[in-house]
Amino acid sequence: MDKLSHSEMVNVLTKIAKTLECSVCLCTLDPPATMCPNTHLVCSSCGKDLISCPICRAKLTSNLKGPLALDMILDEIPRACNYSVHCKYMARSELQEHSQICPHRPHKCQIKFCEWKGSYENIFGHVEAKHLSSCILEGDDTKVTLKDFSIDKHYFDVKFVVSLKCFFWMHIKKDGFLNGYCAIIISDLKTERRQFMYTIEYIRKHLSYSYTQKVFKEGEYINDVDIDEMITSGKILFCNTNQISKFVNKNKELTFRFEIFEKPIERQDRLNFY
Repeated sequence: MDKLSHSEMVNVLTKIAKTLECSVCLCTLDPPATMCPNTHLVCSSCGKDLISCPICRAKLTSNLKGPLALDMILDEIPRACNYSVHCKYMARSELQEHSQICPHRPHKCQIKFCEWKGSYENIFGHVEAKHLSSCILEGDDTKVTLKDFSIDKHYFDVKFVVSLKCFFWMHIKKDGFLNGYCAIIISDLKTERRQFMYTIEYIRKHLSYSYTQKVFKEGEYINDVDIDEMITSGKILFCNTNQISKFVNKNKELTFRFEIFEKPIERQDRLNFY
């Protein structure tokens, strides 16, 4: 094999990949492979709902798997990225990691009422062109003032944040109850393996209230409904209505500062007078 030219090597690997193709999804088998009594193979995910083999119609059983050596080979077979032909071929484990940070992966705008869908690499151009007022860019003031903010009314807004050379969504929600909550959640559009934290500090004259928690990952998708569920399950910190009412001025404005940083620290909250 080491004496084959590059083109010959590609040709060999292409034929091997074709031989190891799932007859259901027509992609390289995804281990652990499911095998019929006549040794035909399908991906385990493709075969889980099948009753019979798609090739010979023999009955499939869930406990009949392909050999372990085959699964090891399948793990190393180079595979194409699902999102772009411009990405290199990768082994299965590498491809799984790559799919989470691929610049061509699909993404959708989370700004209110926007239905734009595209690739990750184009999201910044979209929000800069269409939602500049909802953008907080690198170097901008991190003090945010929410207008028309009432304690007894529902409030929901989304902002696009650029910080530390990464992209983030900031979701702000106040439920419509006097004994409810106000939550600000920041999620990372993950471009690399970095862990982030963020601090929210509400401010008004000589009073401040702050808390720190982790930045959520892109896969932990957040929308209006998810925030309620995350609060109920205790996944996020938030302010209750009594706390937040101290920071809403007579013009119905709520002001806070935020900071995103990499250093992992313990979650904490405090009420300061100065």
